Amino acid sequence: MLSFLHFTDILCQSTTVINQSPLNIIINQKQSAKIQCHQSATKTYMYWYRQQSTNELQLVVYSPYNSLPEYDDNLPKRFNATRSALEKIILSIENVQTIDTGFYLCAASDTVKGHTESLM
Repeated sequence: MLSFLHFTDILCQSTTVINQSPLNIIINQKQSAKIQCHQSATKTYMYWYRQQSTNELQLVVYSPYNSLPEYDDNLPKRFNATRSALEKIILSIENVQTIDTGFYLCAASDTVKGHTESLM
């Protein structure tokens, strides 16, 4: 079975451009996936979100620069975020499963995440 992961470029505020690569990836189960995200500004906080078939936007990981990333409590340990530079974050998914299928979105901000709820 194949998993389809779609990534999208988004704008974060009016002056920051977010670029993700690759934009699409189709892989077999048990393979690895790596998604890179680069921001045009120097926002301290970067995030990965996932939207699956339920249409709810789920926070996957929140990463302040020079600190350990914080993952969603329900997320499998197969997900790993690496912040190698202020402008860049990489999301790696090991042993990809069908349940990982969805749209993955990157965001950047100067403010800390607050209480999060599912968006409809």
